[in-house]
Amino acid sequence: MKYLCLTALMVLTLALQAQNQGFKKITDTKPVEEKLIQASTSITTITSDFVQEKHLEYLSVVIESKGKFWFKKPAILRWEYTEPFKYLIVINNGKITIKDEDKKNVFDVNSNKAFQELNDIIVNSVNGTLIESEKYDYEMLESQDAWLVKLSPKNEQIKKTLKSIDLYFQKSDLSVYKIKMTENDQDYTLITLTNKKFNEIVPNSVFEVK
Repeated sequence: MKYLCLTALMVLTLALQAQNQGFKKITDTKPVEEKLIQASTSITTITSDFVQEKHLEYLSVVIESKGKFWFKKPAILRWEYTEPFKYLIVINNGKITIKDEDKKNVFDVNSNKAFQELNDIIVNSVNGTLIESEKYDYEMLESQDAWLVKLSPKNEQIKKTLKSIDLYFQKSDLSVYKIKMTENDQDYTLITLTNKKFNEIVPNSVFEVK
């Protein structure tokens, strides 16, 4: 049993090292913070493709889905899943609309704290401003091409479901290109944004759900 525990510990340590391979902790984070915050203020819209990977601890496979993403300041979002199923999430004007095939549900963001937190996490993660939130402690790491901001919730309500949020920023354009949300049961969701376009005209009709 002792050797099994040691082996398990070694495997876990190696996995964590591999996950953050190439990243080193930054001691003076202020200059990077200022760069990221300044960059986020210059972005008014984002259009992107995305790949979402859902990693479930009890399964050996990864559940992958793909789609298209739109963001428009101050806080309008459209996540449109196209593969392997059609699913739509729109956050607009204080409402969260979810459409699964032909079934549509609309929720008031302010009517539920969970929805409020979900709204804040999604919007501020994509916008790159989550590091400004007083609800999280964070540390910052750096590789040759990217910065990694690892956030841990201080809020007790958030802690009940969410263990951490990792935001990956590309140094080339100072934008978020990867978001990892780890739950308390070690399941996690990894979203990778590709083919990003900034500050293009995005009509309001994109955020309407029929």
